[in-house]
Amino acid sequence: MVRASPTIIKIFKSFVLVLICANTYAQDSILFVQAKWTTTKVARGVEWRSIHFDSSLFQSSQSINVLSIKKRKPVFKVGFERKSLKETSQFAKESSAFAAINGTFFDIKNGGSVDYIRSNNEVINESILPKSGHMAPHQKAAIVVSGGILSLARGDSMGWEKKIIGEDVMTTGPLLIYMSRSAKLDSSQFTFTRHPRTAVAITKKGFF
Repeated sequence: MVRASPTIIKIFKSFVLVLICANTYAQDSILFVQAKWTTTKVARGVEWRSIHFDSSLFQSSQSINVLSIKKRKPVFKVGFERKSLKETSQFAKESSAFAAINGTFFDIKNGGSVDYIRSNNEVINESILPKSGHMAPHQKAAIVVSGGILSLARGDSMGWEKKIIGEDVMTTGPLLIYMSRSAKLDSSQFTFTRHPRTAVAITKKGFF
């Protein structure tokens, strides 16, 4: 019988752990691809797909909604409420919009947003820096609307968002992909802790 050294055993355990993790993620990917989504036509060229995983995707309960806008030129707008909380559906109703999604971060203490918001060229909220005095990851990217057209922007210097050209600007993030390249994520707790998430994607096929 050949005895393995403790170092070899540790390496082997690490290798097995990597294989197990990789296999788990592969199973989650297969489950995601093969899942039966509920599809609803919202408007011409607009489709809403939704699905719920009951503790089976990444070992947790997941509700996923995807709104795709294709073959049409939608008009985008940033909605806001200066102080009070308001349901996302109410924003949509008041704006006569066929869809609305939640965005940025609410200022629990003062109302409004902790991130920079501009609407119709009027600054609604300035960015509030964390206690560290440094910009938060979600303050280094922005959704920009100019002439009703949606685009994404990024920056990492103080006050960068004020220089963005566009009637509507909402800083939010962290940025995942920019100009077809993966953005570097920091190691903050916000980035890697499980939270409800909302994302906007712009592709050659449309908006998601």
